[in-house]
Amino acid sequence: MTQLKTVIQFELNSYFKNKGYILGTLIFSLILGIGLCIPRFLQMGGIIDSEDDNKTEQSAEATGNDSNEQRDLVLIYDPQGAIQDVTYMEKTYPEYEWRNVSDKKTLEDQVNDESAVAGAVITGPTSFDYVVKNSEMYDSKKDIITDILSYNYRYAYMTANKIDIEKMEEVINTPMVSNEQILGKDSVGSFGYTYVLIFVIYFMIIMYGQMIATSVTSEKSNRAIEVLVTSSKPEYLIFGKVIAGAIASFLQIAVVLGVGLISYNYNAAAWNGLLDTVFEIPTTVLVVFLLFLVSGFFFYSFLYASLGALVSKTEDISKSVGPVMMIFIVGFMLAVFGLNDPEGMLVRVTSFIPFTSCYMVLVRAAMGTISGLEIVISAIISIASSVLVGVIGAKIYRLGTLHYGNPIKLTTALKSIFKEKQ
Repeated sequence: MTQLKTVIQFELNSYFKNKGYILGTLIFSLILGIGLCIPRFLQMGGIIDSEDDNKTEQSAEATGNDSNEQRDLVLIYDPQGAIQDVTYMEKTYPEYEWRNVSDKKTLEDQVNDESAVAGAVITGPTSFDYVVKNSEMYDSKKDIITDILSYNYRYAYMTANKIDIEKMEEVINTPMVSNEQILGKDSVGSFGYTYVLIFVIYFMIIMYGQMIATSVTSEKSNRAIEVLVTSSKPEYLIFGKVIAGAIASFLQIAVVLGVGLISYNYNAAAWNGLLDTVFEIPTTVLVVFLLFLVSGFFFYSFLYASLGALVSKTEDISKSVGPVMMIFIVGFMLAVFGLNDPEGMLVRVTSFIPFTSCYMVLVRAAMGTISGLEIVISAIISIASSVLVGVIGAKIYRLGTLHYGNPIKLTTALKSIFKEKQ
């Protein structure tokens, strides 16, 4: 254990003396801290207040200038007179200029030469042909014309049957009041902080995994590893590197997020509670996040350390760790897509796979439904997998660190370990 402690202290000193580590922590902390102060700076400069004070004035000016502004022209050809209340169009949709034409060809010609953005040929009380030059992915004008025709159909029916139009419209447009009672998770409110936590896991593992792999390969390139391996057990070396990387990464993230939390609490009034859902994370979710962040970090860090030991040059690291990185990125993408369907079968199954459980259990705990037993089972699988990968990784580490020249294939390393065991 003394050797393990020595390795951890040595690796931590290398992190804390690393200018990139110190500068990275300071820069990210400053960016987050100052970024969360921007609304307060805007208020102090009078920018936000002046905007709020001028809202009514700007709205009034916009309303008063509607008649002078250039509006998109929409043409209507209504040979049957299905649209009886022509004022409804201008009153309800003033953002468009509505104009009747005498024939279909005129309508088509003006739409074709882009004098008008669209046109409607009314073929009956409940039907019309919609005319545009180019079809758009999202075109609200067709729905607007449908609403106009629907209103006029009701208008004609009520007029013919002597029904009070105003009272009937009041009944039809009576707003429905609903109160939402959430018995489980509020997915909308949880989305913000869940996405942030997923990105924290992604950032920590991929950045520090690369650093651990690079550290191993660099030691090989300068032959320092020969002294380390002969003076310490491989298990202590690889576990010491990973534990030190975990401490350094957790400390860095804690400092950055701590600065962000302090800055937001100081400027909460200026933000008007906009980011409350991001910072107000339930305790249960935080516990699940920390548990699977640690297990996932160790699992992938042991893989990165083992693969880093298989190459002798730092330029070969990306080729060696590429497959693991691809699996990790795929897991991240699955987790992001899983935010839209936290109860889906894919999310449920992958929450028990060590390569993806660090993401998926968090998604289910924050936005879906997961039992305590499922969390425990997944945690046991993840921790056991991390220990197993660590033990195998130590053997690969011992084999790979004393090998120079061409990179060793992972399959070749595993075969050698198996033969040695026999």
